[in-house]
Amino acid sequence: MWTCIAHTGYFVVCAVLLTFLRCPAFSRAALLLSVPLNAAAEVNQQPALDLGSLSLLLLALSLGHWFVNQLWAVAQKQKASSLCSYPPSSTPQK
Repeated sequence: MWTCIAHTGYFVVCAVLLTFLRCPAFSRAALLLSVPLNAAAEVNQQPALDLGSLSLLLLALSLGHWFVNQLWAVAQKQKASSLCSYPPSSTPQK
């Protein structure tokens, strides 16, 4: 019973926090997936994370997703700039 109450409270607090911080859908989906799975594992006496470790997992997932998005944006900018640069013209300038 304590596990369900703790995980429900944790989920509600984190969901409200993610909403107010306007976090991307990936962070919300990770929360939506990981908290109930962790609660189910703990209820079934399987290996589960405590709430502090669960917070670190969610933080690491969100930061990893942000980092990959930043790398993707840089790669797209470099690709676009290399496509837009034209070779010098062979015709003389007037």
